[in-house]
Amino acid sequence: MPEAETSDMMLARKTFDLSEVPGNASLSITAGSRYELFVNGNSVAQGPARCAPHDQSYDVHALSHVLQVGKNVIAVRVHHQRDTVSYYNATRGGLLAQLDGLEVQTDSSWRVSADNSWNRSSPVMARFHYEVCDDVDLRNIPNDWNTAEFDDSGWETARVLQRETGWPSPQANEQPGHLIPPWTSLEERELPYLKTRIVDGGTPLAEPVPVPSAKGRPVKVYDLGEVCYGNPMLELRAKAGTEVEVICAPYLLDGKIKSPIAASRYIDRIICSGERDQWTAFYAKPVRWLAVVGDVEVHYAGVRCADYPFEEQGTFQCPEKPELEAIWKASAKTVKVCTSDAYTDNYRERRQYAQTAWYACLGNYAVFGDTALQRRYLVQIAQEQLPNGIMPAYAPYHGGDFMVILDSNCFWIRGLHQYLLYSGDDQTVRDLLPAARRLMGLLSSYSHESELIESPPYPYWLDHAVQDRRGANFCLNAHYLGAVEDFAQVLNWLAEPDAGLYTDRAVQMREGLKEFWDAERQAFADASINGERSTLFSEHADAMALAMKIATPEQSVAVASRILQAGKSDFVKHTDGTTMVTPAMSYFLHTGLCEAGKTVESMALLQERFKHMLEPGTNGTLWEEWWLDATGRSGTLRPFPAGRSDAQTESAFPPALFVRYLLGIEPVAPGMRKVLIHPVPAGLNCKGAIPTPSGLLEVEWNGSEVTVSAPHGIDVQLAPECPEGTILN
Repeated sequence: MPEAETSDMMLARKTFDLSEVPGNASLSITAGSRYELFVNGNSVAQGPARCAPHDQSYDVHALSHVLQVGKNVIAVRVHHQRDTVSYYNATRGGLLAQLDGLEVQTDSSWRVSADNSWNRSSPVMARFHYEVCDDVDLRNIPNDWNTAEFDDSGWETARVLQRETGWPSPQANEQPGHLIPPWTSLEERELPYLKTRIVDGGTPLAEPVPVPSAKGRPVKVYDLGEVCYGNPMLELRAKAGTEVEVICAPYLLDGKIKSPIAASRYIDRIICSGERDQWTAFYAKPVRWLAVVGDVEVHYAGVRCADYPFEEQGTFQCPEKPELEAIWKASAKTVKVCTSDAYTDNYRERRQYAQTAWYACLGNYAVFGDTALQRRYLVQIAQEQLPNGIMPAYAPYHGGDFMVILDSNCFWIRGLHQYLLYSGDDQTVRDLLPAARRLMGLLSSYSHESELIESPPYPYWLDHAVQDRRGANFCLNAHYLGAVEDFAQVLNWLAEPDAGLYTDRAVQMREGLKEFWDAERQAFADASINGERSTLFSEHADAMALAMKIATPEQSVAVASRILQAGKSDFVKHTDGTTMVTPAMSYFLHTGLCEAGKTVESMALLQERFKHMLEPGTNGTLWEEWWLDATGRSGTLRPFPAGRSDAQTESAFPPALFVRYLLGIEPVAPGMRKVLIHPVPAGLNCKGAIPTPSGLLEVEWNGSEVTVSAPHGIDVQLAPECPEGTILN
């Protein structure tokens, strides 16, 4: 748009004539920041996938089905998110498009206009978001602007962007190009495209749910019956100038549709034109409950969802424990709800964190077997790496917020191992080895003589619970140990010569972590400060000691017994003062108990702690914390009236737990080319299947007999600890 234009929303059009419709017309398109594409009035797509401008992603859309003989129009609505992006670049608004084979591309022949219906001051949904809520005046949007018949002769000629930064300054006659700061590289989207579906809101509830923010105004409430991530849609009529609020909520808090919810505001505001208006929100949000507030006739309400194309392949059946089957299904649902163009932690932040994605993959690889999402986050986070080796916790980052979480960096390394194990894609992993080596070198520089990280300069998270973070923290160093051992395994798989360096480092770390054992307490201390054990204790340290096999057999018995005898308490601390894990660290707690030979007890405890999340009236997803309206982050239970997320991928780990300890399946070679079958608890005759790159691997237990159906190319063996008499069919 013209330089003087201050609007954040642009409407752009390009008309052209066709004597015949080509059979394979495709449009390459990207935007700064977000586009919605129409062709001849038909909504085609939104994009691009999240990316940093230094590696700008572009989409390719087939268009032959929406083109026509005669006059055609490509119409695009582009929103510019005003913020700072990766490498501390200021963003620019822009559109880049090319219709292959037809000599149609973005240039000065396009016509543009500000979208005068859009309020530039529209608020962001949450402090974590790029995305904003709609604040639109439908009286000011031109009718049929996206159709070929619309007259755009009064619109401005498009301004072709050129380099405006750097020295020497651009020449006055410099030729424009598609690569200009901050867009210095273009990459065709490798991630699968999202699948669009419409969820119909039906008729408003006869007995409306309370909406406190309505403040006495008329309200119509719709229950979609499922929580989904999508764009609310309405067809409505009201007097011209009538203001309508559209309030979305993923769940009811205290039986009400509250705002804010999950620390976010999901309120779109519409000013009606006086005609029968059709409106679709520009940005997606989590929706199950939809309230339309105002004196308005609603002819249709629904949500346009854009789902990641997961294919549910893995199965799990345990007739003796149907509650575990319910948790498997809840895990799959949680991963789906929290995934769009990336694994995200929840619908509150929608950020692509490394540790979140690692946990998400625990559920994904057992149920869906997708590898594209993990590859993408590994690459995108590495693209943001600083010269010293540190990586941001999430990518692409924005707002100048280069958030460093040290355990997230450990999980990036662990994710590299996880990706190679389940995908077999050694080329991508080799490409990322230089970044991994820089990071591992940095982490090593923060360690002392026992190779443990002590008093690091960067913060670390672990989970939403109190930890003693002075000196050398046990849980952080156990995560680091996992990264060191995983990296050594990756280097061995790739026949790299320095694998032994990391294997030796891990041996030293294990010895150092054993010093955290408190014989009197019969537990591992949270931290070691100047050689003195902390007096604070947590399930976190004990869980990692068991899961990483740091504890001796005798210590394992003592630790497991303490955990199992403690009960659930208040989900913050046990009566003896031991801090409890939150859902995020629960994977290591239950893995540790299973490694200590307490699989049956671990599954009972898992069901006990998570069962309230699946009670009638919930969304059947696994939560961010143990409560929706409270938190234990300060070490005591306190109210959190804005609500937590009821879907968190860090809680979606159970399928991995069931595959390993109830089906006995452990992949041990890249691409899952070799699988060990471990013994499982007697009396639980479970069966299931998991996806592999070669096909479905099926396992069924019947007493001590296990039947395995494996795709060609997978070597299946009984693990050495299988008791004599175990039969592999």
